[in-house]
Parts: sequence; C-alpha cells; structure tokens
Amino acid sequence: MPEQDYASPMHSVHAVTSGRRLSRLSGRWLQFCVALLIVATALQLRHAWVALGDNALMQMWTDAVGGRGTPLVGGDARLGWNHLGPWAFYLLAIPYRLLGGSSRGLLVGAAAINITSLVVATRCIRATLSDRAAAIVTGGALVLMLTAQGTRLVDPWNPYIALMPFLLAVVSCWAVCCGQWRWLPWLLGAGSFCVQSHIVFGPPTAVLFAVAFVAIRRGPFEQTRRSISLAGIVALFAWLPPAIDMVLPHRHNVLRVGRFFTSDSPDGQAGLRAGLGVVLRETGLGASWLGSHPGLTWQRQAFDGGLGFGPGLGIVALAAAGVLAWRARNRRLCGLVAIVAALLAVGVVELASTRGDLYPYLFAWVGVVGMLCWMTLLVAIVELLRVPTITDALRGGVVLVSLLVTIGTARSAHPRSPLERPQDAGIVAQLTRATTARLDPRRQYRIVHGFDSYNSIYEHGLAMQLVEHGFDVKVTSDLSVLFGWGLVDNRSANAPGLSVIAPFKGLPSTNGILALNDPLTPAERLEEIRLTILLDAAYRAEGHLDAADVIEHDQDSSVELAGFLAPSDIRQPMLHRLAVLRGRGRPVAVVLIPAPNAAIGP
Repeated sequence: MPEQDYASPMHSVHAVTSGRRLSRLSGRWLQFCVALLIVATALQLRHAWVALGDNALMQMWTDAVGGRGTPLVGGDARLGWNHLGPWAFYLLAIPYRLLGGSSRGLLVGAAAINITSLVVATRCIRATLSDRAAAIVTGGALVLMLTAQGTRLVDPWNPYIALMPFLLAVVSCWAVCCGQWRWLPWLLGAGSFCVQSHIVFGPPTAVLFAVAFVAIRRGPFEQTRRSISLAGIVALFAWLPPAIDMVLPHRHNVLRVGRFFTSDSPDGQAGLRAGLGVVLRETGLGASWLGSHPGLTWQRQAFDGGLGFGPGLGIVALAAAGVLAWRARNRRLCGLVAIVAALLAVGVVELASTRGDLYPYLFAWVGVVGMLCWMTLLVAIVELLRVPTITDALRGGVVLVSLLVTIGTARSAHPRSPLERPQDAGIVAQLTRATTARLDPRRQYRIVHGFDSYNSIYEHGLAMQLVEHGFDVKVTSDLSVLFGWGLVDNRSANAPGLSVIAPFKGLPSTNGILALNDPLTPAERLEEIRLTILLDAAYRAEGHLDAADVIEHDQDSSVELAGFLAPSDIRQPMLHRLAVLRGRGRPVAVVLIPAPNAAIGP
C-alpha cells in the first residue's frame, strides 16, 4: 500500500474542515459555560435551604414584592437607614414566585442575576475588543465564583449579589469610552442595581457614570441620542421606587442616608493606611478573589492590616498592561487600564473613610477590580501575540473553569449569613417544627425583636419559616427598617408575641416556652447555670468586673479568658468546666408573650 501523502490536496481539505469544526465547537464556549452554571445551580437545589439572618431578611423583602408592603428601598443597614433601592428584591421575586415562595427561589434568582450579568459582560468585551479578551475576563470572573467556597454563584446576600453586575458596569463603561454607545443603558441599569443593592458600590459606580458622561459628551450627538434616550428610560425605571419613597410620609430614606454620612460618628474612620492595605492585599496573590481571605465567621474577622502574599503585584501587572497597550498604540486597552486604575484609587479613598471595622463584604468589589488587574495584563499579552491557536485554548480553559465551578458548587454547603454557624439552619428548623405544633393557625402573632446581635439571625429565619407554613406573622411599624414593610401590621400590637431568646438562660420548665434547642442535657444545663452564678458573684465581689463580664457574655470556650484577667487556682477547674459546657453550644428558645389585653389569672 502506498504511503499516504500528507501534503495532498485531499488531506489539506480534510484538515481545514476539521479545523473549522473545532473552531465552531470552541466558538460555543459561552453556551457551554452557561449550561454548566445552570447545572451548578440545579445541584444547589437538591436540599432544602433555611434562610437565616440577612438572607432571611432578603427573603422577607422579596416576599413582600407585589403586595401592600412592596419595598421601595433596599435592605436594612442597621444604622437607622436602608440601602438605596429595591431592584434586587424585584428581580429575585420572579423565581421566588415561580417556585411557590420557597427560599430556594432566592438561590435561583441570585444565579440568574450572576449568569445574565456574566453573559452580557462577555458579549460587551467581545464587541469592544475580541473574543480572546472576553474569554480571559470571563475566566477570571468564574475563578472568583469558585474561590468563594463555591457559594458565590447562588449567594443572594446584597453585597455579593451585585459583584457580577458590577463587572458588567465596568466593562460597559469601557465600551462607552471606546465609542460603543449602545452599552450606555447597560451601564445605567447595572450600575443602578449595584448602588441600590449596597451603599459600598456608590463611589466606584459614580466614577463609572462620570467617565461615561465625559465620553458621551465628546461623541457626536446624532450617534449618541438614541443611547442617551434609552439610558434615561432605564434610569427612570431604576430610581422611580426610591423617588416614591421620598414623597411618602414617614419614609424619606435618602434623607436618612444623607444625614448619617454627613453627621459626626463615635466610630473613627479606618484611615488611609487601612484603605491602602486592603487595595494592596486585594491586588496581590493573597487576594480574596483567589480564595485567601478567611471571610466572616462567628469570631469577628475584619481587615487585620495584613497584606498577604505578594501585595500590590496586581498593580504592577496593570502597569505592565498599560505599557504594552501604549507601545502597541492600542487605545482601547489603554482605556481599560485607565478605568481599572481609577477604581483602585477610589477603593483607597472609600475604604479609608469607612467608619468602624473593614469587613470583607465592604471591599468585595475591590476584589473584582483586583481580578481585572491581572486579566488586563493577560489580555494585553494575548492581543499582542495574536497566535490563532491561543483563542481555542482560552475558550477551552474557560469551559474547564466552569466545570470546576459546577463541581465546587455541588460539593459546597448553602450560602450562610454573617455570624451564621453551620448548625444554625438545623436549629431553626427544629424550633419551627416545635413552634408550629403549639401555635393556633387562626391567630395572628407578632415578632418581638431581641437585643442580642445574634437574635436577628434566628428571628428572621423563624419568621419566614412560619410564613412559609401559612401562619400570620407580623411586626409593628417600629421594626419596619429591620423586617421590611411587607410584615408590618400595627394591629399586631395586640397579638401574642413570639420572642427568640439566644442564649436562653432559664430552665426548660419556664412558663411560656414554645420550643427549646439545647445541646446540653437538663443536668448539664443546671450545672452551667450554677457555675455561671458562682463565678460571676465571686468576680464581682472582688471587683473584677471585666472577668465577670466575660463570664456573663462570652458564649463559647473563651470564658477561660476570665482566668487570665483574675488568676485563681481554685476557680481554674470551674472555669475549665464552664468552658467545656459553653463550647457545646448555647440554648435557643422561642417564648410566647401573652397579648397585652389577655386576661391574667381568674
């Protein structure tokens, strides 16, 4: 048999045909990514999810959409005001209603917002520069989703649900600066969504709006008129609800926000050093988008001043991208570099002026900008090389990252609110079962808000679980900022109250207890109470009030800190035993408070 001639015309035609088929297949990389992300979302819905804390608050406000208490503002900031707008609730309400008011509708809604934002951002980058650039930035965004414990794709919490829309706002601004005027409405829509979801997106989004405004001003009016008109319509719809809130009596949320940020605060500002430190860490190899930041836990974990590994290397990468783009005279890449650099400067200023601690969710958007620093350098290198096979390799790499996101999401637990522990969902589920068995489904009940910062985690979860079970649960108007107007009914002031007490310091036989979750046995709980009373009294009698406060307030093994504040060989075994008991967990109870006009006694 003659040796095959690989240079023959027939073989060349076959090779070209195969190459075209491979190119068409790789050209569908975005569809493959979307399909995998949808699978990842479906895998998160395999098990029931109990929304607690801030996630339950998101569910409350979403549940109110379409009713008498339809929200006109954002969620509660716990500082006497709400975030600026309700569009996160409006969009989440669509899958929430389609799934029958299940809390899992929030997971689907968050995934839909993230996937849609990522797809539109990818198309924007493709139209502005190239498919290669779109694949690189999309891959970076997927890595960000993957490294956040696999839950960022479906996390409905307002600081995180706006991260992909923020990416869309950034690339839309870049497209407008490159003369792609049709992306102006997308910038207004995505930017407004971000600002309304959480106030921390205000300064960077304002900069994006300002940059786009300058670019539009320089463009020919005949070409920009239609885009400006569409953007105006988008802005009108986006900000109509907050505008209505401004004219209603006893609302005026925007004024409350303004008064807060213009008034003096007892909490000092974070300072320039902290703001610069966060930006350096988020642009380094120890950035949160690479999975290095521990995130929020029960122990407060705000920014500790550490710069991580390789701080600021992303800024060097961005500068290198700028040099490459300038030498290649690629004005579009230069524009992207300038926008990312401006956002880094805004991040330093905003975080430096933040009041109180810098928690991770306050600078989550800086992580997106840090990711863009590295992706911009990769884009600059790939655009300069212009090797045809790189495009297919990049497309395949993005699909591979999507597969990793799917696997990571499938293996991860459901999203949790700040301070929420893994066992809390089970605790609320048990409390709900016990409480519903003792309540009258024909009566109305009101939630009585506690004072412990941990109470609201259980209160929100219990309230929404009872609503899902068909009970009429309301709050009075003084709790509207915390629970939303959808649950407000001032007539409930005369209804029996439900109070979640955590930690519950009484005995299981206390009257009025509807449900109790206690990790200790009754004998162990009596021992814990006895030790608490004895140690607290002893420390106060000796004037060690700091040690007594530790005994009274610390709910885990850290109670042994009292032994360092007031050393005593006699009390050390008692402290150790108390630490063991407290470390097992704290009791949580649901207590029924009689109605104000209820008869007491015969």
